[in-house]
Amino acid sequence: MKKTIFLSITKISILICAIFLITACSKETTQVSNTGDAILKVGSVQVAKSEDDNNIANRSSAKNSGSTNRNQAAETYVIALENKQLVEVNFSEESTATDAQSNLKASTGTKATSKTEENELGKDIKYKLVVYDEGGTFVTEKDYAYGNESTTAGIPLQANKTYTFIAYSVNSKTDLPKINNSGNIDDAILKAVNADLMYYTKTLTVKAGENKLGVVMKHLFSQITTTLDMDKSVTGSITNIGSSILKPTHGSADVRLKEGDDQINYNGIHPDGAVIIFPSLGNGLRTVESEPTILIHEGTSTGTVNIGSVTIDGETKKDLIIKNIKVTPGHKYNLKLTFKTCTQDVTSEAMNWKYERTEKIINGKKKIGIELENGTFIENNQYLNKSFNAPQSNYGFVFDITNLDNAFNMEVNGQFIFGNKKEDQIQFQTNPSLGTVRNIQFVDGSEHGTWAVPEVWDIFGSESNPSLSILISKTGEVQILASKTSQGKLVQMKLKNGLKFNKVIWNETGNNTVNVTQKVDGKTIVVGKGRGTKKVSCTL
Repeated sequence: MKKTIFLSITKISILICAIFLITACSKETTQVSNTGDAILKVGSVQVAKSEDDNNIANRSSAKNSGSTNRNQAAETYVIALENKQLVEVNFSEESTATDAQSNLKASTGTKATSKTEENELGKDIKYKLVVYDEGGTFVTEKDYAYGNESTTAGIPLQANKTYTFIAYSVNSKTDLPKINNSGNIDDAILKAVNADLMYYTKTLTVKAGENKLGVVMKHLFSQITTTLDMDKSVTGSITNIGSSILKPTHGSADVRLKEGDDQINYNGIHPDGAVIIFPSLGNGLRTVESEPTILIHEGTSTGTVNIGSVTIDGETKKDLIIKNIKVTPGHKYNLKLTFKTCTQDVTSEAMNWKYERTEKIINGKKKIGIELENGTFIENNQYLNKSFNAPQSNYGFVFDITNLDNAFNMEVNGQFIFGNKKEDQIQFQTNPSLGTVRNIQFVDGSEHGTWAVPEVWDIFGSESNPSLSILISKTGEVQILASKTSQGKLVQMKLKNGLKFNKVIWNETGNNTVNVTQKVDGKTIVVGKGRGTKKVSCTL
């Protein structure tokens, strides 16, 4: 019995000593950590517009002799089309600056700086941050959604130790590739990536306390944005775009996390190429911009773009092929196709309504309106009218305005382009005191007098660069283009609140009559020129 009690006391004594030693050791470790712990937090995340260090071309496992130099000059040339039309092709690289210089800062240090032109990552875009120690051994990884960094817990690390930080994303709010063989940086790889892979790596020594990492990711694959644009010489709009393809592209690529030669291994060529995705055209647009098309390729000077079909102003063009596209991995490019029609004026007649607000006493009452050159007085709420004749104009009618204040309507062969009477005016101004309400805006939603766009009467054009242009196509479609600045580019407009322009009847071989009407409302201005047009053979 005594022996049993003795053994029990001995066991309890040993257990107490063990607990004491463990507690003492734990306290010692905590004390050391408190004097040297580091916390890593993500301070900023940006995306460089294009790779600018000429490294990505050297990361491919299958180098292409056709690879092109970065920052290539823009290429512009013209392709003749059928039916007296042509397309101007402009292929250019987005401008870049010098290589990104992101760094780490302590919470009390100076702000990280960068010389590269950068864009902010999209809200809630997912990205992963992976940490390796100086020997290349995996330490930890953490997933982020952009915009939530400030509320995301930091990563604990050992102070005064050197780590390699790798961040990557495929520019998606839902997808984030997993790492294969993550245990060592030499073996870690992303398999079969077929999306817009963005990548960042930096080796840094962390300090005690909070450290903030400035991440600047770079695109590892090429991107091409394709724009179809209609020159002012083309009436109507783009109403359909068929299947459009960019070649060549690989189906996917395997990408090692460790930066260096042979980082990217391209898998088999995709036989169908990369699909160019255009937005919905609605009732028709004059400028259509695609989503960026990802080209997973080691670099080429023989790329092709095939626009399967495009319908413009009721005419369909098929298999428009752009050859010898030159791209380098990691760079972003713009391909702009501007469609033009070769025309000549059949008739041309100027219009010069420019009348100041005038007050007159008539029959003992004060009247407000305008006074014409011949002395005729026209009161407010009455209408001015100007007629144009356009015979044998097989491509429609163009009315260019260089100055407007502040509304009008047009009647083509007895049909108003808006509403059903002259009192229905296309109004560019909202003025509660006059009871006028703006009923037209730019297709992007901006309006004259708002969004930093001047009022329509404060925008001045010229004969070559009008401030406003009304196009009547040979099929009777009506389009209004306007500039947001004096002498600026013309941009498509649309009626507000679901209103639409009327389709009119245009006689390609017979006579046409166009009447311009404007309601007198104080100062009254319409200065411009109307002209009937016909197609002619193109001269390249």
